[in-house]
Formats: sequence, C-alpha cells, structure tokens
Amino acid sequence: MRLQRFLVEKDLTVFKLGDFLSIIDLAIFHQLKIVLKMKAGEGVEFFNQGGLTLVTKIISLEKKQMVFEVFQIGQAKIQKPKQKLFLSMLKGEKNSLVLQKAAELGVSEIKFFFSERSEKFGFPEARYQKILKEAVEQSGFGNLPSLFPPVELKEILKNFKASTTENFFYGDSNGEPIKFWPAERGSNFLARGIFVGPEGGFTEKEKAELKAKGVMPISFGEATLRAETAAIVASFLLGQNFDF
Repeated sequence: MRLQRFLVEKDLTVFKLGDFLSIIDLAIFHQLKIVLKMKAGEGVEFFNQGGLTLVTKIISLEKKQMVFEVFQIGQAKIQKPKQKLFLSMLKGEKNSLVLQKAAELGVSEIKFFFSERSEKFGFPEARYQKILKEAVEQSGFGNLPSLFPPVELKEILKNFKASTTENFFYGDSNGEPIKFWPAERGSNFLARGIFVGPEGGFTEKEKAELKAKGVMPISFGEATLRAETAAIVASFLLGQNFDF
C-alpha cells in the first residue's frame, strides 16, 4: 500500500534507523489526524528536496507535536536528465493544471514567459508553490520543481544557448515528429527542455529567434492541441527516451 508522503523543510540526514522524528506542522496534523484518521503504528513517509526519504511509523499525533519512529531510509526518484518546461502564461486555472501535471511527471524547472500572443494575468506564486508541493508528494518523485515568475521571452533567450549536453525544443505543428531513441544516448545530456507557446502559437519572428538560439521545432502529433494540453504532453515527453 502506498504511504502518505510529505515534503518537509528539515535536515533528514541526521536521522538513523530507530530514531524519533518530531514534526510540528498544522497542515500535516490536519491531514493525518482529521482527514485520514490515522493512528499509532501506521506508516508515513517524509522526504526533503534532495529526495532523501524516511519511512516512519506513527508514535503519537498531537497538534503541538507529532512523533514518528524511523524504520527505513531511502532515496526518492528524481528524473534525469534535468527537465525544463518553458511555458507561455495561460488564462485562469490553466496554469494551475499544467503546474500540477508537470510536477507529477517529474519536471525539475518551470519558467513562465510572455510572448506576443500571451495572456497577461497575475502570478499567485504562493498558491502555485502549494500546488507543486502537493503534486510532488502525490507523485513519488523527490524534487520540488523550481518555479520562475514570468518574464518576456526575449529576456529568457538573451543569454540562452542550446549545446551538445543541453537540448531544447519548441512545439510546432510543422516540426520534426518524435521518434524513440536508445536509452543510453540520453545519458550524456545534462538538461532537456521544451518551450510551449500560447493559444495561437509562436509568431514567425519568435520562431526565428528560438531557432537562432538552437531551440528546434518538434511536433506533438497531428492533432491541434490547446496550450495547456500541449504543455502536459511536453511534460510527459521530457521524461521519456525519445529522439527529437
């Protein structure tokens, strides 16, 4: 049975098997005690941003302090190579949906940008961070994606350059189709990233600017996708061994 997981800002490296872990966190208390009605002896997993994982059993659940006994130490999975999603700002709840799914799929960086056809809305960073945290806890991955507030696309591209160890692409219906590649070929790459444009796509000028920085077009298939669907597809593709 899958254990309830929580990302904590705590140094977990100091704990050994049989140690007791104390947590003071009202949100975790509410989830374990009130929502899930968990009891002493049941298992809970804690992990930090580096993916170090402590599997514990509940000793006591009190609002002022929760105590857990460590009985297993491990490492949560982290996607490699590093995966970066560059996303044009979308309308309303679409950004929230993409953030949730990208975190569940193991994306390591999410950078928003404004392009010529982008919607320009607010950026509720605290809310977005909460969405990412909950998605990572659910997913089984051990890395909370780095989140960057929106800047103009030209600002991202200013000091940007793809290389032999970092491959970057942008979604385009006229781009090259995706093909599988041998897994070992991807082991040389430090990072892989995909730019997803707004509804209506990138302008011809923006496409030329992306290509000038070594960002190459790829096709997500024959269907015309909404921007948020394309972003979720891109998040999935980043974790696969495809030959772009």
